[in-house]
Amino acid sequence: MHDVGKIVIPRAILSKPGKLATSEFEEMKIHARIGVEILTLMEKTRRMEKTRSEDWEFFKYAKIIAATHHEKWDGTGYPNGLAGRGVPLPGRLAAIADVYDALVSRRPYKVPFTTREAEIIIENGAGTHFEPALVDVFIAARGEFAAANKAFEESDYLAAV
Repeated sequence: MHDVGKIVIPRAILSKPGKLATSEFEEMKIHARIGVEILTLMEKTRRMEKTRSEDWEFFKYAKIIAATHHEKWDGTGYPNGLAGRGVPLPGRLAAIADVYDALVSRRPYKVPFTTREAEIIIENGAGTHFEPALVDVFIAARGEFAAANKAFEESDYLAAV
């Protein structure tokens, strides 16, 4: 759900095999705002259907994550340049998971990193990209991240896509 806003990003940008041009990156960055807009519309629809309040909690956190998963601990992220604890905790957590996934997954512009390489990159991002205390938690749980990634790679899901 954090990247739901990417449905409005042109496929040529999403699947570009090289580095994005500045204008392409600016267009890519709107996915965070669009994601919040999509989730807000979905939430309004669910409320009109008079669904359970648990659904509303889901949308509350989904919107926070969509809006803030590209913010960075040092304030250099997007879309709002939030920094430190100004980035809501769900966004700070999702940032680590999102980067880990991006690193260990095949993309049009790169081959997958090993889980160890991904761990090192995240460790090196402590204090700049990521909250240092959360990087410590990630390192403590790195075996679980690696196991989940391996299970996903071995699943039939990728064959079906």
